[in-house]
This record gives sequence, structure tokens and C-alpha cells, in this order.
Amino acid sequence: MVYLWYSKATCVTGKALAKALGIQYGRKFPPSDCGYILSWGAGYCGEEEIELKSQPFNSLKAIHKNAYDKYNSLGMMTEQRVPVPKHCPASSIDEALKRGLLEYPVIGRKNSHRSGSGFYLCMNNRDLKNNINKTNYFLQYIPVAREYRINICFGKVARCHTKTPTDGCDSIVRTHSKGWLFEHIPYANVGRNIIKQAQRAMKAVGLNYGAVDIIKAEDGGVYVLEVNSAPALGDAGLENYVDRFQDKLEELDIEI
Repeated sequence: MVYLWYSKATCVTGKALAKALGIQYGRKFPPSDCGYILSWGAGYCGEEEIELKSQPFNSLKAIHKNAYDKYNSLGMMTEQRVPVPKHCPASSIDEALKRGLLEYPVIGRKNSHRSGSGFYLCMNNRDLKNNINKTNYFLQYIPVAREYRINICFGKVARCHTKTPTDGCDSIVRTHSKGWLFEHIPYANVGRNIIKQAQRAMKAVGLNYGAVDIIKAEDGGVYVLEVNSAPALGDAGLENYVDRFQDKLEELDIEI
């Protein structure tokens, strides 16, 4: 039996995926008789037996340690030479600015965040003083030419989107709640390097599926912003993931 385990924040897409796949699901801890755990944003660091049940899909430990902790995931991507914005812990921001490792504007963030929450743009020392106690780390602000969300499932591209502005949107925080729309874009129109870095980012944080937020900067550089273990999906995106999961279940000869 396969059990889809979702969190409070990921329940809408989690339920839809499970129903489409015809498998059991819930927010509660997986039942002892389940053979496999398909996690949709639910992380766990505990008994090895539970972790092993998640292995064909997303590692529960990887979600807990890497996908939840955005700063830790930046470090892991840096170690694997995935291009990410320059960054430092909040405790080191003064020194980083003094040494020229980062420069204004910088963005303060919480280790764990969703949908643009915990986002603090600091243009100067006054902004930094007002916001430093609200943050866990800082990123170099990079002027964006275009931002993408690349969904990767078992190493292959499942669906690609670009973020499109609407009237009155926030020019810095590019989320749906801030007036930005996810517009589907054909895989062939994204660019090989964008796809390659998204795949490398997913591998670096130890996930088999999820979405990578990645930008093409005004200076032409490519930077991965973060990896999401349980992206919200529309009907078409949901269908793409269902197809990939069904293929994996058949490949492993797993009964649902």
C-alpha cells in the first residue's frame, strides 16, 4: 500500500494527487501497514524504517533538513556548484557588507518560508537595523529579467512556468498573492542552461521531485532561488505529476 503524506500547507494539492492516483492519504502519521510513503511536503527525521519507506519517492529526511530549511539548502547547492545568490547568516551580515561580500540592496529571509512570507528588502543600514531581528539569513538582491518555476520529477521536466506580472504587482516579491501569475511555457522555450541548473539543484538537495524557482538576471546570469518539495499545482500540472508517479509505480512494480 502507498500512503500519500501531506502537511497542513500542502493539503489541497496533496489530496488531489492522492485521489487521482487512487491511493490512501492524510496529514496523520503514516499507518504501520503502509509499504511506501509518497510525501507531498511532509518531512520527518525519526526511525530509519519510516525513512526507507519513502526512498522511491522523496526522502522524508531530505524534506525536513533541506527543503524546510532554505538556508541549509542554499549551502548544499553551493557545495555542488549550483549557481545561487550570494548569501550569509544574519549574524554575519554586518561583516559581509563591510568586506564587500554582499552590498545593498540585500534581502532578509526566514529559514522556513512559503509564498513570499518572511521577505525583507533592505536598501540601507536603517532598513537592516529595523529588520535584522526578523530574519535568519540574507541574500544579495539580483535584478531579474525573467523568473521561472521548473517542475522536475525523477530527473525529467514535468512542467515549466514563467512568472508574469499583473497590474499593481509587487516589483520585488514575485508571488501569486503579490500579483504575479504562473504562465505555462513550453520546455523548448526555457533554455538548456535553466533546465540543467534546475535539475542540478534538485539533485543537490536530495529530492526526486518538486519545483525549482530560478531566475535569469538582467546581466544574463542564472541563479537558483530555492527548491520546493510540494508545489501547488493546477489541473495540467497535476496531470503531469500523476503520469510520472504512475510510471514510477509501474517501474517498481508497486501495488497501490
